Amino acid sequence: MIPIKPVILPSVGTAKYFEIVLLNQSLPAKTAKFHWTLYSEIVIPADELDEQPTKKVGALLFGGNLNMDEKEYALWGTDDSYAVDWAMKKLNFKRL
Repeated sequence: MIPIKPVILPSVGTAKYFEIVLLNQSLPAKTAKFHWTLYSEIVIPADELDEQPTKKVGALLFGGNLNMDEKEYALWGTDDSYAVDWAMKKLNFKRL
């Protein structure tokens, strides 16, 4: 999960985490298909053992699909952070 700048989804909640999954594809590939999801955050209050609250990934709030075209795919190389950054830019999400 990737922590992101909060995204308010009216009547759904506030997303604070982003996940992206490469969908099944045949090789050799020239394009890629992804499924992305946004999740809320759960804050577990501090207790006598923990000095600060604990933050965890919460409920799935929203998701969708993205298609990477041939030109974008050719730039991917071997660094998977390219695909994550590409998707976040397409969706206008910002990392924390």
